[in-house]
Amino acid sequence: MDGFNGWLFEVLAGFDKPYNQAPSLHVSLALLVGLVYWRHSRGLMRGLLAGWFGLITLSVFTTYQHHFIDGVAGAAVGVVCLYLFPDSPRTWRPVQAPADRPWRRKLAAGYGLGAALLLATAAALGNWGWLLLWPAGALLLVSLAYAGLGASVFQKHNGRQSFAARLLLAPYRLGAWISSRLFTRQQAPAAEVLPGLWLGRAPGRADWPEPAYGAVLDLTAEFNLNPKARARPHQSVPLLDLVLPSSEELQHAVEALYTLWPHQPVLVHCALGYSRSALVVAAWLLATGRAATPAEAVAQLRVARPQVHLTERHLAVLAAYQATLAVEPQPALS
Repeated sequence: MDGFNGWLFEVLAGFDKPYNQAPSLHVSLALLVGLVYWRHSRGLMRGLLAGWFGLITLSVFTTYQHHFIDGVAGAAVGVVCLYLFPDSPRTWRPVQAPADRPWRRKLAAGYGLGAALLLATAAALGNWGWLLLWPAGALLLVSLAYAGLGASVFQKHNGRQSFAARLLLAPYRLGAWISSRLFTRQQAPAAEVLPGLWLGRAPGRADWPEPAYGAVLDLTAEFNLNPKARARPHQSVPLLDLVLPSSEELQHAVEALYTLWPHQPVLVHCALGYSRSALVVAAWLLATGRAATPAEAVAQLRVARPQVHLTERHLAVLAAYQATLAVEPQPALS
């Protein structure tokens, strides 16, 4: 071609080189822009727009230049961009004055080492081995959570993680879910601590009693809130597993339980129902005067759920929390 059209093709050929293949930015932009239109459209218009952006993505694979991996890489770039620049109210909130700092460092180092080993294995295997970059990236993000970024790594708000966080952290989330089922496979999903208050694991589809819970307090950072729970009064206070919460996080969780109490029976759950949720319920028992000491609160929990795992470190946190109650009394419950 010559003339003006020929000049246009020459400009295109100037940057459309054979090595400019992966990632396909058409796929990246279709994902980024398409999600914006998805949020702001409904009904038939949403369907038409989804089809339009789907055709844009499909067109990448019908040209001579691109291969399948280019589209996958383009989608990965789009997801990473969505994750790095989350929409409000999902924002990066590093932990302020984190408790359990030495143990957090050990966990950060452990998950970081796991990510490094997976990366090295991917490089050694090549080809399909590069798929290990996905779980390696997930472990790296969890490592950053324990290193200081806290539960904001999971980008969870109102019981749901962002689309990008769900996708990037899927390998870790799958492992955490399998772990929660294995460790509780011979236990009841939940136990009644006192009339109207239940303590248990993250509920699956078969974990709902009849009559069902009236409200749910979700303390996991790694799981989405069960759809049945979202259909009733609920609160979500994401806490990292295996570490002690800060005093602010513990207070927030206790206040959330106060809010839900009028809708009892209330289920308070973490992944297993052994630690995070047990600590919050114990703090609530102290705040409401249903237990006089941290040891008494933990004893009540173990009567209902013997698998509760609260150590001396947890008792120290409860003692520190109880000391604040004399300064800032909690509201009375009916």
